[in-house]
Amino acid sequence: IFPEHRGGQAEQALIQVLVFPRLPFTAQMSLTALEGKRLPETHFRILSDVDYDLHLKLALPQGYEGNLHPLLLLVDAVPGSQAVTEEFALGWPQVLSSSHGVALAWVDGRSGVARGQKSPALDPRKLGSLTVKDQMGVVEWLTQLPYIDPRRIALYGKAFGGYLTLKMLAATDRLFKCAAVMAPITDFRLYSESALCSPPAPCA
Repeated sequence: IFPEHRGGQAEQALIQVLVFPRLPFTAQMSLTALEGKRLPETHFRILSDVDYDLHLKLALPQGYEGNLHPLLLLVDAVPGSQAVTEEFALGWPQVLSSSHGVALAWVDGRSGVARGQKSPALDPRKLGSLTVKDQMGVVEWLTQLPYIDPRRIALYGKAFGGYLTLKMLAATDRLFKCAAVMAPITDFRLYSESALCSPPAPCA
């Protein structure tokens, strides 16, 4: 990042990235546009059980300690993928956090192949049920935090994440206030072969 000085102060920054195949890419960003923005604070936790770890990424509004915040759990869309990363992103979830005081949560359960497993045997046909159990367990833990409002917990899921969201809603009528689902899986016979195991054996 190279600051661009105008009038004795850095008002903009030039970002030059070497993009494959070695083509220079230059973007100009306004530093003053970042003034007054309140990006959420990101925290990482590992919740350990006997045979596995649950990885949690929690994005909290600045100054979160003094208030109760609604919680939005974002359920990953791909079976076995890694949702908890240190990747920087700005999207609608971050807007909800910075502008409306919403706490955001992502969870990697025991079925996350990107992290490996302590448990030597996981039935791939039951990953959906295991993921639901893991996600709901983390939400139960989050409701005990002094800055999370247990009366305002929402879910969002797309594709496989939408399927898991519906399963979580069906599993309890007391934990979640509302949910938004996009293109959920309703028939695994129509889903990707990599997630179908050995048809016609039922998956998830």
